[in-house]
Amino acid sequence: MLKFIVAFSLCSFLMTAANAELPETIDILYVKAPFNLQNIVMRKHNLLEKELSKDNVKINWILLTQGGKQGQALASNSAQVASVMNFS
Repeated sequence: MLKFIVAFSLCSFLMTAANAELPETIDILYVKAPFNLQNIVMRKHNLLEKELSKDNVKINWILLTQGGKQGQALASNSAQVASVMNFS
């Protein structure tokens, strides 16, 4: 089940990215709490890094201590991706 969740999350992200020109770097906001399993697994196993390295795209994980700061970071264009409750 865990592999399915990770694969689904990765595919959803990549399908969205496939419709646009890929940047050199993608900044992703990472908050450990509340517990966000797919982010923890993707980051620990470098799943996005491995997949996007084929297109010379680097992943930059931005660690945040408060989930509410994600909206501020997105609004200021400090990051391109926020994983808020299963990438919804």
